Amino acid sequence: MTGTEWNLDRTHRSSSGEVRWAALGAPDAPPVVLLHGTPFSSYVWRGPARALAGRHRVFVWNMPGYGASEKQAGQDVSLAAPTPSAKGRLAAVAGGGRAAHDV
Repeated sequence: MTGTEWNLDRTHRSSSGEVRWAALGAPDAPPVVLLHGTPFSSYVWRGPARALAGRHRVFVWNMPGYGASEKQAGQDVSLAAPTPSAKGRLAAVAGGGRAAHDV
């Protein structure tokens, strides 16, 4: 992703629906996962993610119901709702790497 482009080009199917995510930086760099708050999306992390990608493998994603991730009628988008998706995504991509949250 360069310039103003912000494209989450990967998909993870979760119990909460389709979750969109992306990875920036070298695949062998130390992992960092950036989690957005509510009511935002990973777009709020675009600057820090690009800066960190020079030294880290940065994972960004949109929680279910936010940004490019699947939205469903009546979907619970509270911070408690996406926990299963968040835990699965973090475990799958970062193997225990550091995480940040803007809430």
